[in-house]
Amino acid sequence: MRKPRDFDAELKALEDKARDLKTRKVQQLGELVISTGADMLTATELAGALVVLAETKDAGKREAWAKRGAAFFQGRARRTASAPDLDAGGAQPQSGGAQPAPSGAARHDMRTWQVERRKRTRHLIELGGLVVKAGIVDLTGDDRAMIYGAMIWIAEKLKSDQGKHARGVWTELGKMAFEMEHPTGPNDGVQPP
Repeated sequence: MRKPRDFDAELKALEDKARDLKTRKVQQLGELVISTGADMLTATELAGALVVLAETKDAGKREAWAKRGAAFFQGRARRTASAPDLDAGGAQPQSGGAQPAPSGAARHDMRTWQVERRKRTRHLIELGGLVVKAGIVDLTGDDRAMIYGAMIWIAEKLKSDQGKHARGVWTELGKMAFEMEHPTGPNDGVQPP
């Protein structure tokens, strides 16, 4: 007799996989924000800039962003591939032997390193979440080159003589978006981000 399929277990496995993929996507978007230098913006400035990008309907601008993003990724791939100490995946080569157990001081250093890594990961996920929340992923069809090109445009806009004005506008747009999402009342314990 054939064993019946456990649809509940299969569904749970698929849900777990989908959650992991979403978490990885959000983290990658956060890494994209950092690699463009947009992480130097405050959360409200970045949110405002992303709202502007999401609302942009000009096909010419979107195409230019996509080209700049693609050019960046191509240039980055060449630089990474030529790095002598990196394997094809971009990771440091690992030694084949077993590592000795860390001493007390080394364990403490490792814990500190892990805490810092977790902080960085959380930061990346939060930044990626802003990209998703602004609707950029859906509006671009998850085109990473276009998203990256738009981030480069943001960074250049901030470096230009219009940077101060752009910061102000984007900050206000971001604040308004956050306030619309979480209306604060006198008895509400929610604090602004």
